[in-house]
Amino acid sequence: MTEFHITMLGPRGVGKTSLLSGMYDQFDRVTQGINLNLAPDGDSSIRLGERLAELKRVPMELKSSPLLGTAEASEFRFSMGLHGDKPRFDLVFRDFPGGYLTDREYTSSVEEFVQKSQVILIAVDAPALMELNGDWHEKINKPSQIKDFFKRTLPNIPDEYQQKLIIFCPIKCEVYYPRKIQSLVEGIKEGYSDFLSTLSQGVYSKNLAVAITPVHTLGKVIFSRAEKIQRF
Repeated sequence: MTEFHITMLGPRGVGKTSLLSGMYDQFDRVTQGINLNLAPDGDSSIRLGERLAELKRVPMELKSSPLLGTAEASEFRFSMGLHGDKPRFDLVFRDFPGGYLTDREYTSSVEEFVQKSQVILIAVDAPALMELNGDWHEKINKPSQIKDFFKRTLPNIPDEYQQKLIIFCPIKCEVYYPRKIQSLVEGIKEGYSDFLSTLSQGVYSKNLAVAITPVHTLGKVIFSRAEKIQRF
């Protein structure tokens, strides 16, 4: 069966696994009226169900520890086709911890999967990008690491995998979407300007498409404000 590969990148704790859980949770709703069936395999269903339960418990457990980031690479498989028919293809998501981009022990495995991926999702912590003049963007979202990783990886992509879709997924973005969507778009363009400049050069500009897809948070916890604490 044909497989389509999707890489999920972003620093640890930004919300990559939560992003996939939310996409899976909302799939039937957003495709209502369209004859599409998305079915995770058994292991993926269990892990995504556990993550969804964690996300939806957050409003009741705000005093507890925050959700922990993924410590190791995870793979999630879905079969996709028409309702009542055999699956036509598989979607294979690979979620890599942020530290893998710079750890020599793991970098080659990330590069290999990115090279054969048709779609690459980049999770973005929207408040870190947008608030306090973006002072926390570099520390939390690490755009320089992402740029450097792609500068190493893109030249080695086999010809059959040259065409890719790169999607920026701002998370925790309710306060910006839809009222401040243009500010969010401009924030991503500015915050990832060096990376986007790399993608627009030479052969990449013909083979790479870039999109921005804001993602609402499950669990009804909405970002309100960010403040700097003065320490003496």
